[in-house]
Amino acid sequence: MKNIKIILSTVVCLLVFGACEPEETTPQQMVSIQEDLFDTTGTITPQALAIDDRIALTTNEQLPSLADILLANGNTLHFYAQEEDVSGVLVLEEGACSGCSALADIEAAVGKEVNARDIFWAISTSGTAVPAILDELYPVAKTRQPAQGWMRDQLTTSVSGVQSKAADVACNNASFQSSIAGGFLGSPEYVRLDKRPNNYNAFKSDCYNVGLGQCWGNPRYKLIAKFSNIKKWRGKVCTKNVETNYNSHTILYCGNLCSVDPDCNQPGSCSIYQGPQVSFEYYWNGKWNIMKNGSKVALYEIQANKTKVYNWHWSTSQKTSFRLRIRYAKPYDQFDLMMDK
Repeated sequence: MKNIKIILSTVVCLLVFGACEPEETTPQQMVSIQEDLFDTTGTITPQALAIDDRIALTTNEQLPSLADILLANGNTLHFYAQEEDVSGVLVLEEGACSGCSALADIEAAVGKEVNARDIFWAISTSGTAVPAILDELYPVAKTRQPAQGWMRDQLTTSVSGVQSKAADVACNNASFQSSIAGGFLGSPEYVRLDKRPNNYNAFKSDCYNVGLGQCWGNPRYKLIAKFSNIKKWRGKVCTKNVETNYNSHTILYCGNLCSVDPDCNQPGSCSIYQGPQVSFEYYWNGKWNIMKNGSKVALYEIQANKTKVYNWHWSTSQKTSFRLRIRYAKPYDQFDLMMDK
């Protein structure tokens, strides 16, 4: 789907302008973008968004390719290594059940704080080689370890009552707040439940812009949840794409040569789909960077009428800043968020 979007936007650029030449972006621009996003009326500017969109996505071939582990409960664990920047590994769990978290299950079973290597060892199949960076960053304790994969058969596979109650938005609030990846570090520092762009003013206007100087499929919204200068970052986000005729995420193209008309509603028009996007980022060397695993980045699009839950766990000896970023949400999309540090 992403490839289709890239190809389509490139064709539109070539047809309309002949070429799409990106502007150079300086670290100073990247740092100041939060202040420059809006004009004096509070309206988002496509020029500023073009800078904000060009978050650092460079791939370092030296980075080890870690793992994506599919679990019996239907969730997937992603390991993102940040070796050259902030030494550490982000463990991100992707699933559809707010109470079915392998990260929470492991912490509960161990009864103490765990690191990325502990998690990999507990959940990988017997005989799977442990990535070298995990051994380097998290040396194995001299005490005897349980067998590799010891947690695989103990995972929570379902939680009764996880469906949202009538008053809940996105996930069931009680289940959502019952656990956090790696265990709570105290009372959660950031909790936002039952939020939608149309009921929570922390969501700001966003712009889906592929270089034509226009915002497509408006209105769109973004939200940033950030912790600064921390060594431990844990959290959970539940996001629901609400696809209806009054909350459509489809962007339609119509007219000669499929030129862009943001207000087009003609049947049979060219179209693409852009659901809300969730990304996990850290600040380093004057810019925000999306967590990466080789060429894969920690950026996820929520598809039509799907609910996704993301649990994450980060621990390092170096202080830095981290943020969860939601983009391209429509007014009735639903979100629960919780972060701890």
